[in-house]
Amino acid sequence: MAARPTTEQRDRICRARSLVHEAAAILDALGDLPGAQQIAAAQKTIADRLDELESGKHPHPPRLSDPQRLRDAIRSGPLGAVDARALERDYVNPRKALADGVADGRLHRVARGIYMARPRTATDRWKPTIETAAVAVGALRMGQEIPLMGMSAARLHNALPRAINRAWLAAPRTHRPVQLCDGGVVQFVTRRGLGDLDVEKVATDLGTVTVTTVEQTILDLMRRWGADGMEGEIEPVVRALADQTDFKGVARLVVEGKGSRAALDRFMKVLA
Repeated sequence: MAARPTTEQRDRICRARSLVHEAAAILDALGDLPGAQQIAAAQKTIADRLDELESGKHPHPPRLSDPQRLRDAIRSGPLGAVDARALERDYVNPRKALADGVADGRLHRVARGIYMARPRTATDRWKPTIETAAVAVGALRMGQEIPLMGMSAARLHNALPRAINRAWLAAPRTHRPVQLCDGGVVQFVTRRGLGDLDVEKVATDLGTVTVTTVEQTILDLMRRWGADGMEGEIEPVVRALADQTDFKGVARLVVEGKGSRAALDRFMKVLA
């Protein structure tokens, strides 16, 4: 039976917990500064350990080399993506577990702190498409699955045949762009009423992802959302998207409040 802490030790634990809570309040003000999320995660881990100490529980974390726990984390992650936070409860040193996964070929580093499972049949040169990498990054950074939009959605709707080095995601809050290790950037477009967007599931080589529908993508591009640096390609892409729908389908979204009348008017001019 584990020994419970003495009165003096409990007092010290209480003091430490107060300092941790004070640190948490400061961290909340840091917002999206680099490293803020990792520090916040560490703060939560410390708070949990203090609770365990006070109760007299001293759990023994599993061995770092246990591959099954990494496989479980990969299976539960978005498109097989994981970060250190996903391994905190199972590993003493999550970052080492991730580095080991890269070294033995199970993981591919996608962005700073974010890794994706390498398919079993993949070669050493394998890398995810920028769209699937973006979905994984977005889900882990935002804590929820968020849809591809703009030119990225157009890519998955086959309206933009060439590969591009950017990906756009509709996000519930602001976030700085994320640089991908294989090249390219993930950009977050803050959307009020994210849950009201017209979206659908599209199959990829790594699983299904959420994207804005053809009609929603047209209205977004007509407002130049999700097309930074590609404004000159908006009209031909919209015409390609228009071949997959009709004016009534796009107008319906405006009636439902999922797009603006001005965007619809621009779409009509593109079709003229």
